[in-house]
Amino acid sequence: MLPVVLALLLSPALNKQAQAELEAHVRANASDADAHLALCRTYYGLEQWDGAISECRKATDLKPSATNHDWLGRAYGAKAEHASWYQAVSLAKKVRAEFESAVEADPANSTARRDLAEFYIEAPGFLGGGKDKAVQQAAALESIDKAGALYVRARLAETNKDTVAAETLYQQ
Repeated sequence: MLPVVLALLLSPALNKQAQAELEAHVRANASDADAHLALCRTYYGLEQWDGAISECRKATDLKPSATNHDWLGRAYGAKAEHASWYQAVSLAKKVRAEFESAVEADPANSTARRDLAEFYIEAPGFLGGGKDKAVQQAAALESIDKAGALYVRARLAETNKDTVAAETLYQQ
């Protein structure tokens, strides 16, 4: 388990210091999946997408949990947002695969379901997106995260340009 000091270093203002501490910890404890995830999240906060992907992949290989898959999907997604169109297409497929793996690993993980729903809302159909799929995620969220379900439904209303419904859902 990571020392408490390392966890405290994860505040955004101290990401550089956290990075150095975590890199040293990972070098000494290469099989510590939690440390790899913490380093992934630190790189993510520093917008170092390749480092984030590498560390999240290591964390996921060591411990294929929903959280690790979800963060790997986020890292791929962030890199895709800053990539050329062709590279973004390739990365988007990885984003979907990781978010789907996260939900498969833990169907009750509401964060993973919200991230997957957001992907389905934003991605075009040829990349596996689809509003119908997002509706299914919202339905699955109803029993585990009512606020998450409302958020997904509000996002869907937004994309359908139904601002009244979106506002109503956001206020609930």
